[in-house]
Amino acid sequence: MIIAVAAIMMAAANINAQEKVETVNNVTPISYDFNINMRSLSRYLDLTQEQIEVMEYASENFGYSIKRLERTKEEKRGARMQKALNINLAYAHKFLDDKQYRKYLALMNNSLKNKGLDTLLKEESLASK
Repeated sequence: MIIAVAAIMMAAANINAQEKVETVNNVTPISYDFNINMRSLSRYLDLTQEQIEVMEYASENFGYSIKRLERTKEEKRGARMQKALNINLAYAHKFLDDKQYRKYLALMNNSLKNKGLDTLLKEESLASK
């Protein structure tokens, strides 16, 4: 029993130490949970009902694609991330006006950066050169 408790405490300390190392090195750990609050998005972009429906569909598909990246081989994650983003932005560009699309791009850029997903895109752009 004591050995089990000691092992659990060592594992917890190791996880905490890894988080501190990532923070010290200014590396944002990647979060593969990507959910968009459609109520906030629709208010921010002043969306019509048709636009809300399309963006909700695009956001759900994008979130699902991002979640699947967890199970993807590391060397393929950047390409799959880029493909999922391109599909999402194609929907947005088709159904949003220019002003809404610019706001959406800025929002997506910040969201990807906050989740650490922008690093996958940087790796993909470097690999393609």
